[in-house]
Amino acid sequence: MSVGELFDGNAAVAAGLTAGRHLVFDWTLIDAAWTGPAIRSALEIREAAFGDERWPTAVLSNHDRPRHASGLANTAGAPDADAVARAAAVLLLTVRGTPFLYYGEEIGMRDVEIPPEESVDLPAFRFGPESNPWDRSACRTPMPWSPGPGSGFTVGRPWLRFAPDVEVRNVEVQRADPGSVLSTYRRLLAMRAATPALQVGSLQLHPAADGDLVAYTRDVPGQRILVLLNPGRDEAAWDLPGNREVPGWRLLFDTATASARDAVIAAGASVVLAPDEALILEALC
Repeated sequence: MSVGELFDGNAAVAAGLTAGRHLVFDWTLIDAAWTGPAIRSALEIREAAFGDERWPTAVLSNHDRPRHASGLANTAGAPDADAVARAAAVLLLTVRGTPFLYYGEEIGMRDVEIPPEESVDLPAFRFGPESNPWDRSACRTPMPWSPGPGSGFTVGRPWLRFAPDVEVRNVEVQRADPGSVLSTYRRLLAMRAATPALQVGSLQLHPAADGDLVAYTRDVPGQRILVLLNPGRDEAAWDLPGNREVPGWRLLFDTATASARDAVIAAGASVVLAPDEALILEALC
């Protein structure tokens, strides 16, 4: 397989160059604001461009863009960037397509303010101060593996300084915390590996979702997964769909708790999502 990167990576162009197992990045999700309408629109654009014949990619961060734990939380005015990172992980790992993780997003790394004299982003210096270029060094700081000198990354001096929260935002500390961003990614990846609908299922946006609520299903024969996401600043209520064939739903994942509660919720019952909370449920058949 191969993965292509486009300077203009919109979904239509990316889909036109995607064939078989050869993928092309599209930036529809990475460009979407952290709001329900923006995310729903991004998913609609992706599904229309790629259709059933082509396989999309899913990307929220890369080496040229602000880290999404910083960018999404800041633009949405979210007070808890880790809650945004956990909910964004659900989006990344449940939409249709192959997900790509940029190093550090699995521990919720943020952009780091780098003084100009320490920057290693040489193209940024080719612009005058009036153009206000973004220094990509901010999203390229080293990966912290453990507390202590060098953060488990080096015994020398890294090319860029570590983040100021490196003693607590590192792999070793987060691995021991069941509620951390890292633990969220690990549980989601395990769930995805064990859930055919999240791997190859079709994606259908629920037409009744509005405001800041995002609702979509992933389907394969014999399995239906419902994903609910609230990127808004207020609580969002949702009445679970259902019929004779789907009398209820089993809760598989909730970003607001460290473990899936495995509760069974009847069709038609209302669930309430807190700001920056995401749920994954499986239909009872």
